Amino acid sequence: MAWHYVDTNQQVWSRDADQSNQQQIDNATEMWNFFRGLNYSEQATAAIMGNAHHESTLNPAQWQVGTPVGNTGAGGYGLFQWDPATRYYQLYCGTYGYDRTNGYYQCLWVDTQTIGGLDGNQWIGRVNPTSWEAFKVSTLSVDTLTEAFCKNWERGNWSEQNAYINRLANANYWYNYFTGTTPTPPTPTPTGRKLPLMFYLRYPF
Repeated sequence: MAWHYVDTNQQVWSRDADQSNQQQIDNATEMWNFFRGLNYSEQATAAIMGNAHHESTLNPAQWQVGTPVGNTGAGGYGLFQWDPATRYYQLYCGTYGYDRTNGYYQCLWVDTQTIGGLDGNQWIGRVNPTSWEAFKVSTLSVDTLTEAFCKNWERGNWSEQNAYINRLANANYWYNYFTGTTPTPPTPTPTGRKLPLMFYLRYPF
C-alpha cells in the first residue's frame, strides 16, 4: 500500500474520520502501522492521528487552505501543517532528500525530529505527559493524549470548541477502527537515500 495525496490548497477530503474515503483510510492504515510498528501505544498513535486528521484530512500534500501551493511564507503544509511550510519541505526534505508528498517521511519527522531535530525540540511539555518519551508509550485515555499532543506538539488552540471536538472524535474513531490489529511494516517510496541507521535498528520486523 502506498500513501495517497492531493497537492492542493483546498480542502478536498473530509475533516471527519467517520466520513473518510478509501484514500484516507489507506493513509490512516499507513500511519497506524508506522507508529505502532515503532511500539507507540495504541492510544498515543490514535491521538497523533486524530490531530493530523483535523489538521490536514490525512492528506500529506495539503497546503493551508487559502495560501499558495508552493508557499514560502506563512502558512502550513502536510499532515501536521508545519508552519512555515518551508520548515518541512525545504529544511527537512531538502536536507535528507525526501519526497515532500510522501506521508511516510512526515511520520518519520514526528518520530526522529520531535526531540533534538534540525530546528530544535517540538515537544514543549505544557501538560501531562510532559515528556515525549512518556507520551509515546502512554496508555492514558485517547482523549487525554489527544489533548496532550495538541498542546505539547501542535501547540494548538484547545479552547476552540469545534477544533478540539473534531480532534477527539477523529482520534477515538481511528482508535476504535484499528485497536487490536497487528501492524505491518510500511514501505516508503524510494528516494535514493537510506534512512538513518538508528531507524533500522529500532524497527521490530
